Amino acid sequence: MSEQSLRGVSVSLVQNQELIYAKRFGVSDFEKQSPANESTNYRIASITKLFTSIVLMQLVERKKIFLDTPVVEIIPELRAIKTNGHSVEDITIKSILTHTTGLPTNPNFLLDKRGQNQALALDEFLKGLAQQSLLFPPNRIHKYSNLAMNLSGLIVERVSGLSYEQHIQEVILTPLQLESTRFPT
Repeated sequence: MSEQSLRGVSVSLVQNQELIYAKRFGVSDFEKQSPANESTNYRIASITKLFTSIVLMQLVERKKIFLDTPVVEIIPELRAIKTNGHSVEDITIKSILTHTTGLPTNPNFLLDKRGQNQALALDEFLKGLAQQSLLFPPNRIHKYSNLAMNLSGLIVERVSGLSYEQHIQEVILTPLQLESTRFPT
C-alpha cells in the first residue's frame, strides 16, 4: 500500500463460487479515517482497459469490425498524427489489442489542463492527435499506449452507436450484475 500510495485496499478470494478469504486494509475516507470495509467503493481506474478490450473482441465476434480493420477506417482523424515515415494505415484493431500500435504511451493531451483528471471533450481529443507522433512502425514493437486505449473507446462508440459508458453498462456490467460498478460523473 505504501509503495503505491494507496489509502485503502479490500481483498477477497473466491473459489468455486465461495468466499474463502476477505480482509480490508487502510481507510475508505482519509479525512475521517473511516476504515475500509466490505462496502467501500474504489475507483474503477484501469479496469476499464480490460472492459474495452473485451468489448472490442465482442464487436469482432459479431463481425461489426475485424482484427485487421484499419483504425483510420473508423477514426479518420488519426491521419492527422505525425507518422515519422511509418504508415498510420497499418494500425489495426489487432495492433491495439496486442499493444503494437506504435502510438505514444502517455500523450500530454489526454487530460484537460484546466481541471484535475477531467477528460477532454471529444473534439479537443481529436485535435490533439495532430500533436502526436508514431514512435515505431505499427505491428513491430510491443509498447502499451494510453492513446491507443482511448482510441479504442472511440471505436466502441462509433461502431456500436452508443456512448462508451452505455455500451460497457449494457454488455458487461448489467449481464455480470456489477450493480455498484459505475463510471465517475
